[in-house]
Amino acid sequence: GITRVWLLLILAAQPAVAQPAQPASDDERLQLLDASARTAWNYVKRNTSATTGLARALDTWEYVTIWDIGSNLASIHAARTLQILDDADYRARMDKALETIERMDLYQGIASNRQYNSRSGGMVDRNQQVSDTGYGWSAIDMGRFLVVLKMLEQNDATAAPVVQRIVARLQLPKLVRSGYLNGANRDAKYNNHFEYLEGRLGYEQYGAEALALWGVRADSALSFQANGRPITVMGQSLLADARKDDMLTSEPFIMAGLQILFGIIGGIAVGARQ
Repeated sequence: GITRVWLLLILAAQPAVAQPAQPASDDERLQLLDASARTAWNYVKRNTSATTGLARALDTWEYVTIWDIGSNLASIHAARTLQILDDADYRARMDKALETIERMDLYQGIASNRQYNSRSGGMVDRNQQVSDTGYGWSAIDMGRFLVVLKMLEQNDATAAPVVQRIVARLQLPKLVRSGYLNGANRDAKYNNHFEYLEGRLGYEQYGAEALALWGVRADSALSFQANGRPITVMGQSLLADARKDDMLTSEPFIMAGLQILFGIIGGIAVGARQ
C-alpha cells in the first residue's frame, strides 16, 4: 500500500553508512535504494487521480483513509527530495492534492472521515457508498496525517498557508478525552454515533505526539509509563500494554524515528530510540 511506498522513498533518502559485514559497496547499495525508490514512485504515479491529486491506497481499491492521504503527501515530498520529481512537477502534484484536501468534507465538522473516494475526494460510508455524513474518525489516522502536515509546514513555504488552513478547519481538541486519544464511529446496525478510547502502546504515542505538534495535548496517551508493563520476549526487554488487546509492531516506532527523531523532535523519539 501507499504507506510502504512512502517508507521505501524515505529509506532511499537516508545517507549510506558503511557496514563491514555487508558485501555490497556503498555505490551498489545506493543504486539499489534509488531503484527501489523509483519503483515505489511508479506505484504512486500510476495510481494518482488527475482530478484530485490523490493516489489510491491499492492498485485495485479506489478508497483512501486519512492515513493513506498523509502517506500520499509524504511520498510526493520524498520524491522531490530524491530528485525523482523536478520543482514544477512537485509543485503541481502537491498543490492539487492540498487543494482537494482543503475542500473535503469533515465528519460532523470535526475531523476527516474514516474513508474517502480517491477519485472524487468525497466522503463514503463503511460500504464505500457516497455519503453526506460519513461514519466517524480515527484519531490515530489523523495523527499520521498531522505529522506529515507539520513536515510540509516546516519544509515547504508555498504549501504552509494551505496546510495551516486545513488544520484550522479541524476541531483537534475533540480528538482527546481524559488525556487519551478519542475515536468516533457509527454502529453497523443502527448507524448511531459513538466515541471511544483509541489506541494501544506504540500507535497511541505516535498519534498523541502528532496532536502535540499542533498544540493539543493528550498527556496520558503520550506516556509509555501510564499503561506500559515490562515483559521479556526471546531475551529482549519490551513494554506490553496493561490494558491488553495490544499487538505491538515496529511500525509506529520506525515511523516516529524517521519523521520525528530525524525530523520534528518530540517525546516519542525517546521511545523510538529505545
